[in-house]
Amino acid sequence: MFMTIDGLTDPLGQSQVLPYLVGLSNSYDITIISFEKEENYKKNKSIIEEIVQKHQINWEWNSFKSGIPIYSQFSNFFALYKTAKKVSKEKDLKIIHARSLVPAIIGSRLKKTIHAKLLFDMRGFWADERVEGKIWSLQNPIFKRIYKYFKKQEAILMESADHLITLTENAKRFIQENYPKAPPIEVIPCCVNTEKFYFPRDVNKGKELKRSLKINESAFVLLYLGSLGTRYKLNEMFAFFKELKQLNNEAIFLIVSRTDTEYIHQKAREEEVEVDDLIITHAASTEVPDYISLANASIFFIETGYTSKAVSPTKKAEALIMGKPIVANSGIGDTDEFILNNELGVLIKDYSKESLKEGAKSLLEANFKADKLRNFALENLSLQRALTSYSGVYHKLLS
Repeated sequence: MFMTIDGLTDPLGQSQVLPYLVGLSNSYDITIISFEKEENYKKNKSIIEEIVQKHQINWEWNSFKSGIPIYSQFSNFFALYKTAKKVSKEKDLKIIHARSLVPAIIGSRLKKTIHAKLLFDMRGFWADERVEGKIWSLQNPIFKRIYKYFKKQEAILMESADHLITLTENAKRFIQENYPKAPPIEVIPCCVNTEKFYFPRDVNKGKELKRSLKINESAFVLLYLGSLGTRYKLNEMFAFFKELKQLNNEAIFLIVSRTDTEYIHQKAREEEVEVDDLIITHAASTEVPDYISLANASIFFIETGYTSKAVSPTKKAEALIMGKPIVANSGIGDTDEFILNNELGVLIKDYSKESLKEGAKSLLEANFKADKLRNFALENLSLQRALTSYSGVYHKLLS
């Protein structure tokens, strides 16, 4: 039984949940419990149903509640517990695979009565992410109490789960150093489907897409792909682009995101970046590889803090699998080691003008080999690599 608060009809569910479970369904009888958002469910329901039926996956879903702080979260919690309990009575469960902290808490309670093994696929430090993302303020006594509850549960799970999965070696080391009774830990970073993200792409299609976006063939394209929440440092990315533009007058910044355009323009003006040097668009998941193919490099700057040791950006894997170098800030999961040990792109140590200028200069002067970047991703960040790791963990739990 796989439990997640995310929806299979969400973009994340379609890229980072369902492909893994489809691959595992060849060897295991799987039931998925998810939470679906109304808009995404209406739009993608038929697509997901076709996939799960084809692969004989049982799909149980709940409506995701949001809008009323605390109340909505507890409504989701109890809905998940109720559905999981129902499934546990109907199925002879051997493994409870919990994606993130809340499902793991429920899984730990269920395993006491059904004697299944608990796999805590923690993804990151969930409670701290909510504090760092300014969702919970510890100045509020209610949120502070909730935070303490979840941190206590996290500590219990770190030593009571039968197996842990983290996204990074950095997080694994932290757990082993701070939780001496931790069970075995497998590192499985965010990976991509190589059948979807391949190169070379159709040259004519790429040229047509460039023309539609009014990108010159000679332009140096810096790409940002994905949402721009509070943890992504858009101002600093614009500051980097400003230095890049001064070194290469044909540089443009392609932003593929559903984030409000006016918000992006405002941040650009704050860093004195010309709006005319930006191309802002959005893409369906099936179109993402074509947009990546237009880029010379892909950038992501993310807030660093307690939780950043466990972060594995999907956009990193997507760029590398397409043979594109990355530009990243220091302190994000295993990205430092990836870049420095394998020449995968440019690592920005800080956001001073000197560091950004040096990074932009290095990006323009480097001769990154697409085949080398893709081969690294194939070995370390491919869906097949993840499936092999998950199958190995399942096998151990069933032994």
